[in-house]
Order: sequence, then C-alpha cells, then structure tokens
Amino acid sequence: MTKVTGVSSRTRLTARQEAFSVNWFRLRDAGRASVAAGYAPLYAAQNADKLLKNTKIAQRIAELEAKVESDAIGTVIERKQRLTDIYRANLTDFLDEKGQVKLSKDIPHHGAVSEYSVKTIGEGEDGMVLQKTLKLRDPIAAIQEQNRMERIGADTTPSPAPGSQVLNIIVVGGSDNLKDVLDQVKERTKKLAIGEN
Repeated sequence: MTKVTGVSSRTRLTARQEAFSVNWFRLRDAGRASVAAGYAPLYAAQNADKLLKNTKIAQRIAELEAKVESDAIGTVIERKQRLTDIYRANLTDFLDEKGQVKLSKDIPHHGAVSEYSVKTIGEGEDGMVLQKTLKLRDPIAAIQEQNRMERIGADTTPSPAPGSQVLNIIVVGGSDNLKDVLDQVKERTKKLAIGEN
C-alpha cells in the first residue's frame, strides 16, 4: 500500500478535497473517490468531474504521483546497504542447524543470493536425492563498486574528455612535407602518452 504524506504548504485543500485526491490516486476511479471522500453518492459523477478540473486538486494528485516515483528510486544509502549485504554475506548465513538451505527476506544479507536451484539427481533409500545450488554475488565486485561510488582509491588525475584522444591532421601541400608532418605527429603522440605537453 502506498504511504501518502500531508498536503504541501502551497496547496491548501479542504479535508474532503484532500480525501478525494488521495482516494483518486489510490483507486483511479473519480466516482468512487468522490464517495469515499464524503461527497453525496447521488452526485458522485458530477462532483468527480468538477473536482478533477480543480487546479489545486490536480496539483495535489501530481504531488502524490511524484512522491511515489521518488520513493521507488533507491537512495545512495540504500545502494550502499545492498552492496554491503553482498560483501558481508557467507554461505553459512543461508543454512539452518541441519545444513539445509533456508531462504527468507528475514535473513541478513538476503540480497547477496544470485542463484538458487534444486535439481533431482536420483533416488535413494529415503526418497529423491536433490542437489541444491546456492550462488552468492561476487563480494569483490560489490566492494569495488562501493569504492567507485565513494571515489576510494580512484585516480585523482582527470580522465581525458571524450574525443580528446582524436588527432586530426590536415596536410596542405604536396608529399614533400608529409614525412616531416608524420614524424612530428609521432613525436607529439609519444609525449602525450607519457604525460608531457
């Protein structure tokens, strides 16, 4: 269920208008939203049309939609927590006391699981023999990604701008000076490669 916050200071609505906005947002049915907000059922359709044309109500509905959209996007902290879960996870986190695989969102680091499969590989005295495969995400890659996000260990020299490694040569004249120009280009390219100007 979507959590809905209060009205912003720039949009002043009556209590019923606010209730209509929230109910329309949840139900996507103007008539039902009108009745749920306390408007008379007999005039629900008429009220709903009028309410939807109200600019303050339209603004409030837009705010509600923007809030849901922004809540759907992970924050930097959430991304760092997910990466931390990945590199702190151990296979033993996913085994019970009998050595059986247990998966649940209640288990710490559950986001580290990249694959879980169960395959029947034969029959034994106690029934089917199952092969369970549990793979965790790469912890080193998670550490590297978090370091990259925080610019830890990053090279402090700026990387060249796109296109700055392209060298355009325009030779004017005949082939007499072409060899000299190419020699100058080779020398200049060597200097750029070692960081000289």
